[in-house]
Amino acid sequence: MSSREISDLTGIPQGESSGKVVPHLKYAAYMGLIEPDVTIPTRTPLGDIVLQEDRSCSEALTQWLMHSNLTSSTGAPMWHFLIRELLFQNREGTTKEYLSMQMQAVFKTEKYTPVLTTYNEFSSMTYLSVDKPTGKVSIFPQRIERELLYLYGYSLMHEWDARFPSTPEITVYEMNGFACVTCFGFTDNQWFDVLEQLSALEIIRMNKQLSPYTIVHLTSAQTLVPKLYSLLI
Repeated sequence: MSSREISDLTGIPQGESSGKVVPHLKYAAYMGLIEPDVTIPTRTPLGDIVLQEDRSCSEALTQWLMHSNLTSSTGAPMWHFLIRELLFQNREGTTKEYLSMQMQAVFKTEKYTPVLTTYNEFSSMTYLSVDKPTGKVSIFPQRIERELLYLYGYSLMHEWDARFPSTPEITVYEMNGFACVTCFGFTDNQWFDVLEQLSALEIIRMNKQLSPYTIVHLTSAQTLVPKLYSLLI
């Protein structure tokens, strides 16, 4: 289906100056729902599962999944920078002024609003907090959700596959660089609990007798895709 056909079907503008079809397709690609070549939109296996399980993308699991991929090292650069770099380094939050300064330094623009407004669209999850009086941007603390366990595993494996594709075992310090803890709004202790539960599911194996401890890769992100929705009640 061409961009023009998508525009005709959905009503999304496709003009020279107002065209929004291609940007929408790029976001879908960053979220892992379609292949990177947006000139010929093709669903990925992940996109097929989401279409089958949650066509409207209204489930919290789906929105966490899209958020996880959007902020991934393979995702949208601004989203990755804000969540997995800036807020990972500033766990207590940061001000809009500091955010503007960092965006200007890295991306030569202060226009970070689209990153923040994304989380207004993800209405089934509560993730970013923007305090109007102080301008502080921070992440809402989250609980470990059993029905999201395969998503946590998928996100970890996705980052691992992207950064260390030929490395079956990494240290906790290397894993910390994925910033999954920030992606899901966890404390370090919560993320350790998640790792133990992923170990019980045989997604990883933890070598705790080593210092620093290491994690062994037992599967891949793609093998977890069919299981993503399997724990939903």
